[in-house]
Amino acid sequence: MVSHETEIHYRVGQTEYKMRVLILEDDQDQALLLQAWLTRDGHRCHIVESGTAFLKAFGQESFDLVMLDWMVPKGNGMEILQSIRKHFNSTLPVVFVTQRQAEEDIVAALENRADDYMVKPLREAETLARVKALARRSGDQTGSQPSKRSTILPIPLMRLNMRLELMVSCLK
Repeated sequence: MVSHETEIHYRVGQTEYKMRVLILEDDQDQALLLQAWLTRDGHRCHIVESGTAFLKAFGQESFDLVMLDWMVPKGNGMEILQSIRKHFNSTLPVVFVTQRQAEEDIVAALENRADDYMVKPLREAETLARVKALARRSGDQTGSQPSKRSTILPIPLMRLNMRLELMVSCLK
């Protein structure tokens, strides 16, 4: 499993901050490319390559943005998105990053409350601009500064573990 983390602060105007980004991507080259772009732009990245590894990381840490590939081992991005929205966090920004480009796939992801959808191959400037836009929207209500909030949810640990087990069993 690929697992790399980096931490750099991000500056918008006079405000310095970082976004913790969880990337679900089974193509190591694509994952490392995304990580390089985001790290250079000041974000902290955690890469996982399977649905079960994603759920484990998501249950153990907090993230400000999730990037999902559609087809990955032990699950798929759509199932992960539905689980995030149903069981965890309805406002966490989620972006699909996938080769699937059919209109019905894009519509399905957006109707299931993905915040954005990007078709591979990605372009660096566009990817970073979309991430910045999501950071602005997930900030305070005026959108004037980035969020410093945590996505840790007020769910007792026992209930969280039960939900994770339920989600993992659905992915098998």
